[in-house]
Amino acid sequence: MRGRHRKRRGFLVLSRGHATKGRPSFHGPEPQSLRRVLGFVLVATLLAVSGTAGAANETKPPTTTTTTTIEESTTTTPPESSSTTTIEASTTTTVPTSTTVTSDHSSSTTTIPQATSTIAPGSSETTDPAPDGPAEHDPEPEEAEFRVGTMRPSAIMFPVAGPHSFINTFGAPRDGGRRRHAGIDIFASKGVPVVAVADGVIEEVSEEYLAGQYVIVRHDDGWRSKYLHLDDDTPGTDDGLASGYATGVEVGVRVTSGTVLGFVGDSGNAESTVPHLHFGLFQPNGLPVNPYPPLTRGLDAEMVSLDGGMRALNTALVGHLDPDLSGFNAGLAVNGDHLYMGTWGNSEICPGTGIRVIDVSNPEQPVKLTTFAGRGEFPGTAADSIWVGALNTPEFAGDVAVVGIRVCDPSRAGSRFGQFAGFAIYDVNDPADPNLISAVHTGAGTRGAHDVDVNSDARQVLGVVTVPGSHIDSPEGLGDVRMYDLTDPSVVVALSDWSLRGDGPPLLVGLLASSAGDSSLSAASASWAGPDRVIVAHPQAGLVTLEVSDPENPSQVAAASVFETFDLGFGESTMSSGTRAAEASSGWVLDGSILIQDDQRLEPYSDELGIPLGWGQQIFYDMADPTNPRPITAFGTERSKAGADQEVGLDGFYSVRGSAAFGDHHELAAWSSDGVRVVDLNDPARPTEVAYFSPEPRPDPQGWWVAPDGTREMSMVWAALPGEGFVYVVDVNSGLWIVRVTIPPDDVGLPAPE
Repeated sequence: MRGRHRKRRGFLVLSRGHATKGRPSFHGPEPQSLRRVLGFVLVATLLAVSGTAGAANETKPPTTTTTTTIEESTTTTPPESSSTTTIEASTTTTVPTSTTVTSDHSSSTTTIPQATSTIAPGSSETTDPAPDGPAEHDPEPEEAEFRVGTMRPSAIMFPVAGPHSFINTFGAPRDGGRRRHAGIDIFASKGVPVVAVADGVIEEVSEEYLAGQYVIVRHDDGWRSKYLHLDDDTPGTDDGLASGYATGVEVGVRVTSGTVLGFVGDSGNAESTVPHLHFGLFQPNGLPVNPYPPLTRGLDAEMVSLDGGMRALNTALVGHLDPDLSGFNAGLAVNGDHLYMGTWGNSEICPGTGIRVIDVSNPEQPVKLTTFAGRGEFPGTAADSIWVGALNTPEFAGDVAVVGIRVCDPSRAGSRFGQFAGFAIYDVNDPADPNLISAVHTGAGTRGAHDVDVNSDARQVLGVVTVPGSHIDSPEGLGDVRMYDLTDPSVVVALSDWSLRGDGPPLLVGLLASSAGDSSLSAASASWAGPDRVIVAHPQAGLVTLEVSDPENPSQVAAASVFETFDLGFGESTMSSGTRAAEASSGWVLDGSILIQDDQRLEPYSDELGIPLGWGQQIFYDMADPTNPRPITAFGTERSKAGADQEVGLDGFYSVRGSAAFGDHHELAAWSSDGVRVVDLNDPARPTEVAYFSPEPRPDPQGWWVAPDGTREMSMVWAALPGEGFVYVVDVNSGLWIVRVTIPPDDVGLPAPE
């Protein structure tokens, strides 16, 4: 497998000409720019964060010990007026045969099977509820006392029988940390049926000021499931004057998995949130267990975007790990059951956490094994680009990691203070114990390798490395794009260098140099597009294709840009006037036929009045003639460009960081605060979103990222790569997220904004 498929491109890159004044290029818009933008636009209303949708409290069972056994001849039927019941020793709870539960919201009827015992025949169990277990009538446990069960439940059904969305918020602090979330919130439209997840008996049907209308079911194996915030409104209103229970739902009634218990609503303390079901799962001893893992195993359900709620479509969160809790997460590489996640830094904050190795053999519980290429080996540097893969040459057989090592503080670039800048190669045959093989300096005056990619298909292993600004800073005059022979990783051989300044079309070079200075000619990234082709992205000039069949003499064979005024051999654009050509951060070829350009910006571009028009987009080019890519269309998410509502997201950063192939004619696009997007490109002229996932917004632990409207809590997806059945997502602020994409066969997706 070539490096392009193993490594994530599109890492945040800005040429010096685009760094905001007084701040490194990685920072958000400066206050002056912010005031200019805010002087002309209304700030977009922040979407409600799904993780903050209030969770209701869990009900505390009796603290006395109750032993339940089965006797053939004894039957207890609860009185009709009773709202709660306790199953006492030596009794069996039954209900009459053919009890029917009907919905107040529809004409459907669910028949409940004949009553049987609450405990499976031949078994007995002692229930000893923990003092910090479920509680509906008291606040949820204090954070310091929050204890979690470790048992694994039997297979359970999904509790919402309709379109929904959810993420793992179990254990999240509530009420300023005074209690913890003892379940998860599943967002759905009001009135969507709520069903029992397992066979059992209804143990409680009641209403409480926090939980609202709720139902508790005791499963046959002694576990309990809890269903909170059921609908209490008259249909079409928010009056709180109706019942959220299905007809026939009463204490003591026998249910099976799939029996309708009630309907999604917003009763209790959910009145101030979007409608959702708080679902809780509890061990027989009363301790809460995270219901997310058992609900996502084998999940194949459509998920929809809800107003003010979760931003997810046809996705389910599987696992999460924030390995250092320090932010600045960056590049990603996948190699079997191991992920390699990098970090970036700047002159003000240079965490130097290097590359984190993460074991994802159990995707629900990813584990960090070790770190390498950090401050201990290369102080003052960031390691934000990485390629990992297998080499099979006479000189080396096994897995290696090639890591870009970039100086955080540009004033210390390239050896002036003994500072290393370049790239390093590690033996990672044992991922838990990487060993440095070699380190290659990119030369005095340079900041090091910003992007690395490797072609390991051939007997001669070739690496391409970008060193932005080298054509300006290198005393030797070396170009921004470097070619290396990595066949023997312990003896790396420099083959050639290339730069737009020295080797590109003179007319274009002259135009850019005169209008924006030499920094506009810097290369941001380079990636392999076959054994003999490399795509180089330049933020100002677009994409250049290099022929490298002779790696010692790379030559330009094609270029792609959406300049609308000049035909400089880059093709004339058919784009609308709203498209902007600058800020190309990466480029690659999908299915050998579509050239994809990823544009990123740290602030939206505006019209002459300062009104924001959009952020960085994707540009698709037809590669029918590889020497003359022709633009097909531009694509952006709903927040990255002014669509029908003429609004642009200002509560985050809505540029595309990079993209990668995903299945047949699809791509994964890391879209910063718009999360990771899955785009169907079967018809590249009509790109269609079919799935997406945006992690819960979090503040940058270092306080670095600030959105144009002042928001500090946001998603910031930097990289995404496919794995075996999963998608791995890196968020700058919150670490690794593992997602399962479940696109229904007949899904027509969401069209691109007009």
